[in-house]
Amino acid sequence: MENEKKETTKTIEENRITLGALQLCSSPLQTLASAKLPVKNSYWVAKTLDRIKKELDRSEKLRIELIKKYGKPTEENGETFQVKDECIEDFQTEFKELLDIEVDNFKFTPIPLQVLEKASIELSAIEIGQLCKYGFVKGD
Repeated sequence: MENEKKETTKTIEENRITLGALQLCSSPLQTLASAKLPVKNSYWVAKTLDRIKKELDRSEKLRIELIKKYGKPTEENGETFQVKDECIEDFQTEFKELLDIEVDNFKFTPIPLQVLEKASIELSAIEIGQLCKYGFVKGD
């Protein structure tokens, strides 16, 4: 008798996304969160926004550290910093490195474009493009 092996394969959608992409998609996703969507999609959007907020909070702390590293306190408020003119290029280089960091294990379920059409959600072409580009919204 031959021994047959049954192979089971699970399709896991790997969503490679950077902090910069999360930053770009955060606002349009908040618009979706305030829209009337089917319950599954509303849950997904809320869950995704919670994860995005955690990631962006971490990156914001690092951005502030970079501003302090390359900046000086402002005259109006000693607790507020501004990047020094001679350090702008170095700041921008490091800030771009921060935004290019890929977020580990960022899993989400895309919303079908049809759901957005049925809900009459108003997003700009740029916002829809960003959501589609990074996989948050999928067409047919």
